[in-house]
Order: sequence, then C-alpha cells, then structure tokens
Amino acid sequence: MENNPERFDYCHSVLGKEGFSSGKFYYEVNVKEKTKWAPSVITAEFSRIVTTDLVQSFLDGLDVLLPNLLQLYKAAVSSSRRLTLSSIMDGLQKEAHDQTLDVLMKGMHVGLLIGYEGALHEAFPLEIFNVAVVVEETIILHSIRDVPTGFAMLMGTIYCLYLEYPRKMRYSFEFLQRVIMKIKPEQCSARIHGLRNKLLRYRL
Repeated sequence: MENNPERFDYCHSVLGKEGFSSGKFYYEVNVKEKTKWAPSVITAEFSRIVTTDLVQSFLDGLDVLLPNLLQLYKAAVSSSRRLTLSSIMDGLQKEAHDQTLDVLMKGMHVGLLIGYEGALHEAFPLEIFNVAVVVEETIILHSIRDVPTGFAMLMGTIYCLYLEYPRKMRYSFEFLQRVIMKIKPEQCSARIHGLRNKLLRYRL
C-alpha cells in the first residue's frame, strides 16, 4: 500500500480489500497476543453493539444521577450505616513506592491504574496524569485523560469483550451498566432495581 496521510504508520492494521466502488463488505479478524488497544477500537465496537456513544452515555448518566447519589450517600454516612469514602479509599489504596507495575497489577481481573503526582491527602488525587485499564493483570488501554473517562472505557472493555464482573463488585458494575448507562435496564437485579427506585424518589 502506497504511503499516504491515511495510512497507519505506527498501529497494526488489517487490509481487507485494496479498494471498491460499491457494495458492502464484512470481515472477521481473529487477533491473538495483542495486549494494547486504542480507545477508538473499544468505543467503535461499543457503539456497534449498543448503538450509543460509550463515553457520552456514561458522563450523561453521572450528570443526571450524581446529586441524588450524593444525597443517599450522605444519609447513609450520617446514620453510621456506611464507612466514609476516605476510609474506604484508605483501605483500598495500594502503596506504589518502589513497586513495579507487575506487582501492582498482581491479581487484578479488571480495574483501573491511576497515575498521580504528589501525596494522596484526599479520597481522590487531584493531579492525575494517566489512567489505564487493566484486564487479567495486563494494561490494555492507557493515557486516558481522567478517571470518569477511564471508568467509561473500563465498562466498554468489559461489555465488548464479554468479560464477567468481579464477583465482589458485581452490583457496583451492574449499577453502572443498568442505571448510569441505561444498558438493558429492564434486566437489572432486585437489589439494583431497589436502588434505582430510591434515586427516582429523591428526584421527585
């Protein structure tokens, strides 16, 4: 293929046909031993399956429901029925000093790695310079600009690759899928259905 501005210079690509003037073409490609993907691959595949924009559907869902979620969370904390967010994050935080990425990703089925500068004084770091998606102890997406986009890409990766949710966090991921992103909301479990009804009552 001749060198031109539309040619892929640094990414793996598949040439299905050199050119065509009409008709429709469909190709299936079996990719093996490919551990890093471009975010556009995930967003395009998600849009093909769900017919909606991955990142925008996630951010729109957060914008609509976040005020109600915060009210529910404050009510739970004030009644001493839930740990504070900072204490939860302290328990989940993994000190990364003098540790390699392989050590940090050990045992990660799916998750996010968040690169930040400075000390972590609050629940979430402010100076984030990189967010990466991890699947089976391997970084498959990196250089994501912020944590919400990282979560959206994580959800898209799980959905497009037909991965199972982590057992201990299955309801959290189900909430993101069914309520925040509104993907097949009629199939949500009884627990998530109850939480969604609570959020709707707060909106009223």
